[in-house]
Amino acid sequence: MFIIDLLITAVVIGSVWSTGRLIIKALNIRTESCVIDLVLSLGLGVGILVYVQMICGFGGSFSTLQSWLTVGCMCGLGVFGLISYKPINKFERVSELIPSSVLDRLLLLGIAIMSILYLLVALAPTLDGDSLAGYLVVARDFAKQGRVFSATYAYTNLFPANGQLIAALGFSLKGQIVAQLFTVWFMGVLVALGLYSLGTKLFNSRISLIGVFAWYSMASVAVLSASVKVDLIWAAFEIISIIAFAQWYFAGKNQRDWKWLLITGLFLGLAFGTKQATAFTSIILATGVAYRLYSDKNLSLKVWSLSFLSIILFALPGLVWVMRSVVISGSLGFSGSGLAGETGFSGFFIYLWDMSMLGNSNSIEGPNGKSIGPIFLSILPCVIFLRNVDNKVWHVTLYSLVMLLISFFVVQRARHILPALGLMSLIAGYVINRLSVSSPRLGSFIITAVLLASLVSTATWTYTNFVSIETFQRSLNIIDDHEYFTINLDNFSRYPGWEIIRASNDLTDEKAVIGSPGASNGFYLNRPLLSFSQTEKEFGVASEFVAFAKATPPPATMPSSTAALVACIASSTLSFFSLTSTSVAPPTLITATPPANLARRS
Repeated sequence: MFIIDLLITAVVIGSVWSTGRLIIKALNIRTESCVIDLVLSLGLGVGILVYVQMICGFGGSFSTLQSWLTVGCMCGLGVFGLISYKPINKFERVSELIPSSVLDRLLLLGIAIMSILYLLVALAPTLDGDSLAGYLVVARDFAKQGRVFSATYAYTNLFPANGQLIAALGFSLKGQIVAQLFTVWFMGVLVALGLYSLGTKLFNSRISLIGVFAWYSMASVAVLSASVKVDLIWAAFEIISIIAFAQWYFAGKNQRDWKWLLITGLFLGLAFGTKQATAFTSIILATGVAYRLYSDKNLSLKVWSLSFLSIILFALPGLVWVMRSVVISGSLGFSGSGLAGETGFSGFFIYLWDMSMLGNSNSIEGPNGKSIGPIFLSILPCVIFLRNVDNKVWHVTLYSLVMLLISFFVVQRARHILPALGLMSLIAGYVINRLSVSSPRLGSFIITAVLLASLVSTATWTYTNFVSIETFQRSLNIIDDHEYFTINLDNFSRYPGWEIIRASNDLTDEKAVIGSPGASNGFYLNRPLLSFSQTEKEFGVASEFVAFAKATPPPATMPSSTAALVACIASSTLSFFSLTSTSVAPPTLITATPPANLARRS
């Protein structure tokens, strides 16, 4: 069992929460509920942890000792703050937070069950390709090297790395499972809590519960919970920035506290340092600040300057990764394939249809990564037929529509608009709640039908991809890693089978790296794995070597560098070549027959 991993994760969560509470006290911030207070405390603590990791990483001082000292100091400071803490806010009793209606309790139970299931998923070693090829391998190697460095063999090398810094802490403290628990499961819970607190701020608890349930049950969220991508971390930071912005934006003219803009900027910077898509949210929120200041009338230049400087100055640390990318490669490090999938005027509506209705497609993220379930397409359009709609609904809807349009023209994938989908979930909750109030029977039917449809879509799609019964068996320690990987890794056309990995790990040449003509998902290898698309460009691998690797069926004899070993199986994308050097000079190619333990597999 993973008891130690769970205990360490709990300690880290406790340290960030207590540190966040100390910051709230120091800033004298007044929140409206204990849930908002909890979310803000956790978020601020994680933010401090990120920046401590950034300083240590660039300073070359990553280590197990440094990680435990960081967590210990944060715990100590937090406890000191809590001992001397005098509540600024008058919070609800815990009993007052428990829903009174049967429906609300069922929604809360459903959210709790999904959280437990995602916890079990996070306890099993991930099988997600992007995590294994980039995010997770970079975090692990940061921890191994003791510093932030240029991991050229990982496609995420020049991406913003706040998420990898958090995962690196998990590796330093214990290992992969702690990294998964803290960066994926905990951050998913934090997003859910953030959406709930935002929903209660803007609307009420019933709407919040429906919205959180809708968001948490999306296939995209389920799959991200089985990965170690940075999207949930990014979504958590963005949602908290929106919460802080809402605290400032919807306050009265004479009640607006500039410190909320400071917090908005801080979390925008943390989000931008996790995923570049935050640039769009930053523009939208900055526009909102300008609109509110303009509508207040007769404000001094000092107020305008202080408002924007509060955001900009505290968002600036997020640009560290862009500066790093410019220094290393001369590029901004931005990713994205431009307009993909459906195009044209009608393409936008096809995009929405595919995203909503084709989520069970047997591909890694649904059709082109678009899998959010039917709830949005079936419920959201109804908002235009409602009377006396809360003005806050139109604010949230406008933000969501802008982000949808941006995603359509940039990258048509659900996970790249995850925060916007969270806000859309709240709007769906608002519509469903209005229908239930006007017609209780119809509303209850709609709630039950739509939410069950979302759950079925999520369960079916997730199971047909890489969350199987073996995932839960491994998390409960019913099977071991060998059995788990043997069963699951052979199911992926762009990943080597477990026997190939074990044989490659047995290579005696310590300087050898492994080359593959397919995906470079090399986390479970004990040495770097380079894809041939990468090695051909960066390491000068000979064209005939690449042609040989892609040959179907593989030839009887195989080229190799000096002391290199080669493994081929039926699919050419699973052919492996070990190279003795990663220098820019191409390796010397010879003809060799692989040994028995690396022989072709049928």
